[in-house]
Amino acid sequence: AKWLKVCNEIPWRRPIASLNYLLSSHVWRQDHNGFSHQDPGFIDHVINKKAEVVRVYLPPDANCLLSVTDHCLRSR
Repeated sequence: AKWLKVCNEIPWRRPIASLNYLLSSHVWRQDHNGFSHQDPGFIDHVINKKAEVVRVYLPPDANCLLSVTDHCLRSR
């Protein structure tokens, strides 16, 4: 994320839009034994990044999902 920091310090550069990744399921298909509910590898990898770069939302219901989606689509 070094390039993000540098880009934010350049006065003439416009803000960089956010990249939103919708993970619709935490269930992953494994070749050797079918489905696994115990491998949140993507979330585990992403959550180790700095808070200025990554935010993870796990909305518990449809109303929260709508609010989070609105926030994500408006964010930079």
